[in-house]
Amino acid sequence: MSSSPREAAPCDAVVRRAADQVHDETDAPFRLPEDDQAEFVRQFNETYRSLGLYLIPRAREAQRPPDGTAS
Repeated sequence: MSSSPREAAPCDAVVRRAADQVHDETDAPFRLPEDDQAEFVRQFNETYRSLGLYLIPRAREAQRPPDGTAS
């Protein structure tokens, strides 16, 4: 995957080692494509799940309660 030609802005998603993990220093910021973001996330997670990597959109991250449990 290559970097986005768009201007710098807050990241759209984070890459994590576990889907249910709370935010920590291993999160990697990630820019999503402008079109069909949900499908991109689905394909990324399907492809990299075997390596223990998950792409989590920031909108979902913002909905997570402070204790880190899934809603």
